[in-house]
Amino acid sequence: MGKICLDFFYNHDIPVEKMTAKDELVSSDDDFCYALEGDTYVILLKDGGESTLDLKNNDGQFSVVWYDTRNGGELQNGSVETISGGGEQSLGLPPSDQNKDWVVLVQKI
Repeated sequence: MGKICLDFFYNHDIPVEKMTAKDELVSSDDDFCYALEGDTYVILLKDGGESTLDLKNNDGQFSVVWYDTRNGGELQNGSVETISGGGEQSLGLPPSDQNKDWVVLVQKI
């Protein structure tokens, strides 16, 4: 699992050094959010499902893609592909195995 995690951050140019924990931005209490607000959000949904991301004070469009934390691989589209800033937005549902853990990558377009 460690390699899968490292591959995600390395292969997708995530600006880790600029990001901080912002769990309060996601609607689900047991999940995690690591953010460079207004630019990049990495959300771990431990039990899959649907969550919202609060994009308050952030204008523009954001892409939403999913990463399979169990198998790695390419980023995948879920039920929502883009969201707009300005408030709480649904991240939609993962592409499969909707009750398993997933990472959601949200980036400003």
